Amino acid sequence: MNELVQEAEMIIGRMVSPKEYTILMDLAKSYTTVDILHFIEWSKFENRPIDYARKMIIDKCTKKDADSGSKWLDKFKESL
Repeated sequence: MNELVQEAEMIIGRMVSPKEYTILMDLAKSYTTVDILHFIEWSKFENRPIDYARKMIIDKCTKKDADSGSKWLDKFKESL
């Protein structure tokens, strides 16, 4: 989890606030690190990049535990 925070800080060029830290930890529970960092990179020039990225992640990404709709894909993920 600390790696996620460090990567996010490097992307936005400053330390994250306690609120942003909480948002990152909540997102890490449901979404992949790659998705989170991707959308933080997209929103790094916004006024509140973590908040903006959070909205985009919730709208566009599927959760880690979500059913993909494909049984063979779910079995493949389980085998990994």
